[in-house]
Amino acid sequence: MAVAAGASIYYSHLKLLCILEGPGAIVLSHALKYGTNKSTSVTFSEYLTNLPHTSTANYHALNDDQRRRAFTGPEKIQIANDPSCQSFGITLLHKCIRLACEGVAGISDARWQDDGEMEGLITQIKQAKTLLVHESPQTTDEQQFLDKVEELKSLFNRALQAIKDKYGVCDDETTNVRDNIIRQMQDILQAVTEKVICKMTLNHFKHPSNIPASDTVLRAINRSHLEKFTGHLSGDCLALLPECLKELCLSVSSDQDAAALLAALNEATSSLPKLGCLRIHIPITMETKASIFSPLPDIALVFLVLTGIDKSLMKEACQVASALQPMKKGYFAISFPWCSLDAADWRDMFGHLAAADVRVGWGDIWIPSGIYTFEEKTEQSHLAKTLWQCRVWRVPDEWCFLPYSSPCNSDDDDDDDDDDDGDEENDDDDE
Repeated sequence: MAVAAGASIYYSHLKLLCILEGPGAIVLSHALKYGTNKSTSVTFSEYLTNLPHTSTANYHALNDDQRRRAFTGPEKIQIANDPSCQSFGITLLHKCIRLACEGVAGISDARWQDDGEMEGLITQIKQAKTLLVHESPQTTDEQQFLDKVEELKSLFNRALQAIKDKYGVCDDETTNVRDNIIRQMQDILQAVTEKVICKMTLNHFKHPSNIPASDTVLRAINRSHLEKFTGHLSGDCLALLPECLKELCLSVSSDQDAAALLAALNEATSSLPKLGCLRIHIPITMETKASIFSPLPDIALVFLVLTGIDKSLMKEACQVASALQPMKKGYFAISFPWCSLDAADWRDMFGHLAAADVRVGWGDIWIPSGIYTFEEKTEQSHLAKTLWQCRVWRVPDEWCFLPYSSPCNSDDDDDDDDDDDGDEENDDDDE
């Protein structure tokens, strides 16, 4: 009974977190939509940069240094790669509202803490999520849990009404959003059950924040048969991974204690005899320092995913790859989604990787699809084969986050270097 009760506590905690990260984020997205004039085809950074001088947005009040530090490294990458803002979590949405929405209180204004104002209500939603992420699950009975769900529903409704009042949102639109939120809350309450889970894939792997947001989920689920986990964990939670785990995909943000996480990872893998595949995602930013990283464990297949690289960050990225490289086997594969490099830059990148003694196996190198000439493709393929005896695949960014499957058919000839443009559809990449 004690075990069952403990599981129920964690699942109640998980349901509340899902309600905040889903329906709660919808409320903040609604505020951002009606508080700005941003097109879904323009990134948020571009929108801020091009604000008219008549705008009342708080971004105008920031100095250059404050603007530079307004977003974390992983947030900048997420902003650059999601003009729709649909993947933004509550913390990032709250920050965007404070900086970009018209007619909101100044950044230091007390209205951000006033539950009678729109600013205060959306801050309450953000604080509720932060509290859940940081606190340990508390003992609660079913009625207390349901009361908390009703509190959140009331908070969402009051925030929607405040957004409607501030920006003149029509009744039908407000009603549609409210109905969607209620429907999603009901779905969460019914879908999150104490069932055995074999695979758990969370978007935190692609978009890590400054808080390892997957901790709460891992603590909550029944882990006894978990074979694959994909997310963003703290070092403390790695000890919870079960012996049956076969595949682990983790992100490491620039705000994390990477040294402690990697030490915990090396310790944890010694207790995971079936772990054969490790995928690590590192967002590369100006704040990313190779000195904080240490070699990954030497297991069968180690994938490295480096994102956000532009011309100014190539050397830093190569230093990170070198610092993380497993000491015996090197990497099975390295991929570079969401990177802004041209053909000449990729030539230099390959050279920097080789100079840093980075080793790549038959899993190959994956770079973003782009417009390359026949000669440029030939040069890339020749370099990869000369330096590492591997191939280059030019693929959509999303492929780099899917379960591993070669972009080509298994009977492709290794000599067809000029045909490996990653344009073929991969039917095996269903997640």
